Amino acid sequence: MNEDLHAAINDDAERTAKLAAERAAEIAAMVAGAAKAIQAGKLDLENFSPSMQNAIKKYTARNLAVTPQQFHAKQHHELAKFFRELRARGFKVYRTTQRDHDYIFGSIPHIVDSGTRPAVKPMLREYAEQQGYPPEWAERVATKSQPKKMGRSLKTKQAHPVIRDLKEGHMFTQTHQAALKQATYSGIAELLFSGSQSAREKRAMNARMAALETELATVKAAAHRANTRLNIMDAGLDWKEKVRSILAMEPSISKRELARRVGKSESAVRKYWTALDQGHGIGATA
Repeated sequence: MNEDLHAAINDDAERTAKLAAERAAEIAAMVAGAAKAIQAGKLDLENFSPSMQNAIKKYTARNLAVTPQQFHAKQHHELAKFFRELRARGFKVYRTTQRDHDYIFGSIPHIVDSGTRPAVKPMLREYAEQQGYPPEWAERVATKSQPKKMGRSLKTKQAHPVIRDLKEGHMFTQTHQAALKQATYSGIAELLFSGSQSAREKRAMNARMAALETELATVKAAAHRANTRLNIMDAGLDWKEKVRSILAMEPSISKRELARRVGKSESAVRKYWTALDQGHGIGATA
């Protein structure tokens, strides 16, 4: 019970600290942007509230020679320092770096592409062990979403076969991408796996339908030829007329098969065939 309470307190403290740090970073970025715009003559200091004016003046006084890149690097350094101080005071902070996320998320589509449902929690535990992270890291990370990191990852994975499957299946919608960004790693794995399987099943079904349509067309053509032969026999046509009718339908038929169908000798059929090729004897009788 005490351990659960301590974990809950740590979680609350971590969330509060993270929100405070993010809010501070947002304000700092706003101040830096406003100061830069004022220095460029695009905005007037008097347009801001008194508190914002003071913040801009302080920033300008401290950062006369600081570039935006240096300013944001400083903010990142201060945020890292803040979390180090939290850990020094006994709070456990379990964070996922972009490098961690890239490896974990990068593994999921590869497993999905092999047709296997990813086992995310064992994968997280194995990764934590490889990186020297405590076992609790894998447990906490498994329950969190990574919206910003996931957004960056999706942009770099557009050509991955699994993402292509989703696109071809018209499933990679804005709603689907939003769900991926807000999901835990297990949720991401399930969304990608179910979507990929659905797309592949649809593709296989379309292939089967195409094969059946081809087979049906072949059967229909064979039936048409058979019916035509029967019609010729029923009509009692002259054998030379039969030859011409059959050749019109089956120009590649052999002389032997043609002779069999019209009930004449192969030599007679060959002779008439030659006459047809030369343009003679079309109207001749047997």
